[in-house]
Amino acid sequence: MLFSTSLVAAVGSGSGPSSSPRRLRILNTKKKSNICELTFPTAVLSVKLNRKRLVAVLIDQIYIYDISCMKLLHTIETSPNPKALCDLSSNDDSILIYPAPGPNVASPFNTDSDSKEPGSEVGTVVLFDGLNIAPLNIVKAHKAELVTLSLNSNGTLFATASVKGTIIRVFSTLTGEKVAQFRRGSYPATIQNMAFDLGSKLLAVTSDTETVHIFKVHIKEGTNQSNNSDDEQDDENDDAEPNILPRPGPLHSEPERKRQPSITDRVLRNLPKNITSMLEPQRDFAYLKVPNHQKQKKSTVGFSSKDVVVASSDGSLYTYTIPQNGGECVLVNEYALD
Repeated sequence: MLFSTSLVAAVGSGSGPSSSPRRLRILNTKKKSNICELTFPTAVLSVKLNRKRLVAVLIDQIYIYDISCMKLLHTIETSPNPKALCDLSSNDDSILIYPAPGPNVASPFNTDSDSKEPGSEVGTVVLFDGLNIAPLNIVKAHKAELVTLSLNSNGTLFATASVKGTIIRVFSTLTGEKVAQFRRGSYPATIQNMAFDLGSKLLAVTSDTETVHIFKVHIKEGTNQSNNSDDEQDDENDDAEPNILPRPGPLHSEPERKRQPSITDRVLRNLPKNITSMLEPQRDFAYLKVPNHQKQKKSTVGFSSKDVVVASSDGSLYTYTIPQNGGECVLVNEYALD
């Protein structure tokens, strides 16, 4: 659905022509009319839309349409993407993010594929300008394979998680720099969904555990939390990998001021790498426990005003309030679709 309008994108799930998963229909529910129908070479795994663009995600392609006339503007070739990892900003800037394709896939970033090491695209995110149809940047987010990614509403920040599920990272789409890092837990889990609130002050994360974590996003201007190391076995040179597209430099630079190392600096310097990395990421500000949780159920999360809304694949919907000082959220409403 396009925000709260009557425009709905629907994809079939049957075997017949009218209900094929390769068929995308754009409907006006208020007028009860069919605006248009599109048929794709393979199943449509996900649809993203805002007031300017409609994006259809297939197993190895991303189609970008002008939503005003449903004209095909561009097709992006990707590596196999069965999870349909892709997100589109809800504002008119139409920032698009998706996992970087392998060296054998045609891409504006693969200009020197012979020198690219196999597997170097793993954990890497491509930023694409869906409004002007142009590549923006490429960011190495994790050493391990990506499992989910999410943009904030105005397309200035995006969050990523890998298959390890222990570390959540937040990057700026303007510079490609990492601006925040959070620890979900010490043990691996499968991250299912992430969502920023409207003001990009909070980030909610669901996984295959019963706990939904809510993190406070504190971003300081000019801050780059450069250490990408964590228990995902990232090495010391993780941040040494430059973005393929150059980042704009500062307008002026000031001489670096050196200070004498404090006692804390000396202690941290002598700690083993895996211990110091565990000290850096922030823990959650608030959390909630999903009732009747089962590992095979999937859940998605969102914000409604100051509340957190969690929807489960079993048809349950829960609304929680976040305590002002953090801690465990309070369940205020519960619904079930019978």
